[in-house]
Amino acid sequence: MPKMQVYLPDELYEKVKSQTARLNVSGILQDALAQRLDQLERQDALAAAVDSYTAEFGVFSDEELNRQAEADRKQTVRPQTKKRASSVA
Repeated sequence: MPKMQVYLPDELYEKVKSQTARLNVSGILQDALAQRLDQLERQDALAAAVDSYTAEFGVFSDEELNRQAEADRKQTVRPQTKKRASSVA
């Protein structure tokens, strides 16, 4: 497996070094990089889809964007938070 050198700020390095026995640093970095690369690929795919759409239909108008934003807001499901019981002294 190829190796790569990673630079860390001094403070972060010291914290990582103090937890080396409890951390799989290579595994953590591999997972973080894989997640970030997946995110970049999704962003690229979205940009390509928007470019394809605009090439065929033109740019989105402010009206279209506002209408979609409003529809998205209406469809958004917000989790309900549990109310804390108030403490009475």
